[in-house]
Amino acid sequence: MLNMMVYRCDSCDMSMKSNKCLQQHLKCKRHAERISIPSPVRKYECGVCGKKFPYRQSLHTHKKTCAATTNSVQNETSSIQAQIDDMKEAFEKERQEMKIAFEESKKERVNKNNKRKKINKGTRQRIAEEQKNRCGDCKLALTPYFELDHIIGLQFGGTDDESNLMALCRECHAKKSITENQCRKQIQDSIQTILKGKVRNSNVDDDLRKRLEACENELRAIFG
Repeated sequence: MLNMMVYRCDSCDMSMKSNKCLQQHLKCKRHAERISIPSPVRKYECGVCGKKFPYRQSLHTHKKTCAATTNSVQNETSSIQAQIDDMKEAFEKERQEMKIAFEESKKERVNKNNKRKKINKGTRQRIAEEQKNRCGDCKLALTPYFELDHIIGLQFGGTDDESNLMALCRECHAKKSITENQCRKQIQDSIQTILKGKVRNSNVDDDLRKRLEACENELRAIFG
């Protein structure tokens, strides 16, 4: 086992590796001259253990081996790590809760789409006649192969009620489907952004709101 004892001459502010070296130093001229000079003021104090030193360099050297300083740093590091671990745990818990809520919402949407009512020929013809056999979007005459669609899509909370149905030519129906799918993709992307780590970030909330408003404006512009 190594001998960790330090032999010091406080008058000269020197450390020796052995007692023999210290004794030799105490007999030397340098030491004699040093002790004949008034001791310098010990104005440099260790903020952890309170020990004072006459020279800044001595304090700097002391801090490297000060047990109190080492323990203080270790305790502070442990405290910070504990806080980080708590934050990670809280974030993961909230992320899982949001993921579960998203999956449940997705299942409800799928179930709702699966319950889509079948529209009979009479209803189909009646809606076309109410629109004077013209497309609900471009207002051109409908062909026998027109499409019936929801004014507000089921995926956005619409219903199968006849009041929510409209007759569209195939071109306008395709355009409406593309627009709705783009809006749905933007909403999904916004939700995924939140799930990936930007929880409670106001920028994310603003981004999601802007995307939803953009989708709503697109649908209004096309279908009034």
